[in-house]
Amino acid sequence: MIASNTVFPVIENVRLLDEALEALREAQRIRSSLTGARKGVDGAREALDIMVTRVEASLARIETLIASA
Repeated sequence: MIASNTVFPVIENVRLLDEALEALREAQRIRSSLTGARKGVDGAREALDIMVTRVEASLARIETLIASA
């Protein structure tokens, strides 16, 4: 028969291992969320840069039209 003082530390170690593995899974979920957020911000930055370029081109055309009037 296995002594109870041998079994309980093993059970406690398994419980701690499960907790550690769950924490690592949660960290991976958070990391994935942060990656998604970063990609969203990068996409928004790119869209904004394109918009600014279009506005600058429109303003340049307006200046040309005013100068030639």
